[in-house]
Amino acid sequence: MDEFDKFAAKKGESLESVYERLTTLVNIMDHNNVYPISVSINTKFINCLQPDWSKYVTMVRYNQIGDVVSYDQLYDSLVRFKPHLHTSKAKKAAKNQDLLALLAYSNASSSQSHAYSSYSPQSYYVTHPLSVVDYKDEYQGELQGDS
Repeated sequence: MDEFDKFAAKKGESLESVYERLTTLVNIMDHNNVYPISVSINTKFINCLQPDWSKYVTMVRYNQIGDVVSYDQLYDSLVRFKPHLHTSKAKKAAKNQDLLALLAYSNASSSQSHAYSSYSPQSYYVTHPLSVVDYKDEYQGELQGDS
C-alpha cells in the first residue's frame, strides 16, 4: 500500500503511461489481497495527470452523475479528448510564437526609433500564453449533451 500512497506521475508522462503504471500497481495489490476503494484509485489517477488534462478532467467529472465509476472508465472518457488536447497545445504554441514575433518586432522597432535619441527603457510585464485557458475550443459541446 506504501507504493500506492507514493504513486505519482513523472514529469511529462503521458496519459497512457500513467494509466498503465497504475493498472499494474492495482493488479499487484489485488494479487496480494489489498483492495483500495474505487474512489481512492480514481482520485489517485486524476490527481496524477499532467496539468494539461485538468479542464478535460473537470468536464468528465461534471458529467459523471451519481454512480462511482472505475478509473478504467475515467481513462476511456479522457482518451476521447486526446485530439483536443493536442489541438489546444498547438493553438497555445502558435499564440506563443505570435507573441514572441510581436515582441521581437517591437524590440527591433523601438531600438531603431531610439537610436538617435536618448532612450530610457521602461518596465513591462508579459503574461505567459501557456497559462491562458482557451474556453472557445470546439470540444466544449461534446460533453454538454452532444455525446
